[in-house]
Amino acid sequence: MTGRIQAGLALAAKGSREGIAAIRAALTPEECGGYCKGNAIKYSWRERHKGGNEDLKKASWYLTKISEE
Repeated sequence: MTGRIQAGLALAAKGSREGIAAIRAALTPEECGGYCKGNAIKYSWRERHKGGNEDLKKASWYLTKISEE
């Protein structure tokens, strides 16, 4: 994944923790899975109108995180 996509996915978090790590710490596994699924849907839907392949890569990234739960 390119640094640009990774940077866009990294939400505000303390220290060097990746944004998704902070979200996992705050949510149950089921809630985190729902969060990731919702983001995957969002990026898939907006691919044609906004972000193109970058959004498809983001959607894929979130789907991968679901499988890691």
